[in-house]
Amino acid sequence: WQSHEEKTKLANTLREIFDAIEQRFGLHFHDDTTIENYLLLHLRAMIERLEIGFSVRNAQAYDQKREFLMATRLTQIAINIIENNYGISVEENEEGFLILYFNLALYRKKKKNGLRIAVTNGSGRPEGIILLNKITQARIGIPDVITFIDVTELEDIDESDYDVIVSTTELTQI
Repeated sequence: WQSHEEKTKLANTLREIFDAIEQRFGLHFHDDTTIENYLLLHLRAMIERLEIGFSVRNAQAYDQKREFLMATRLTQIAINIIENNYGISVEENEEGFLILYFNLALYRKKKKNGLRIAVTNGSGRPEGIILLNKITQARIGIPDVITFIDVTELEDIDESDYDVIVSTTELTQI
């Protein structure tokens, strides 16, 4: 299906994308072979589709651009390189698919690096500390950043600062 030269060109293009992302944002994806393999397979098919003018509908492409902002920025870097290397124009449906792959790459990196976890409860600080200790024990070896937040402080937090908020009480404030 694909000649050695085409495989090499695609691998070099992906390496160029990863290098540009690392240079721009300090994110290193070279060691994630799962994402590398996923992207190589997708890019190969995507480039073939675009070269023959075949479009695959992605009904959520617009929403993906708005929902996954960092992945969208990474995808824009990738698209610039792909368009330059292959002389094609990447359309919005394909952009949406690439956003999903880069969002997965970000998730995998975040998972490997640990999560930002907020812990709160309505029964006082001692119970919260017990909950915090249970989370720490369950995730030994994972470099999470765990913060205890008093229930009275919930109105003042920015929930986007945390990947997970754990609570033993209903969180109507946020």
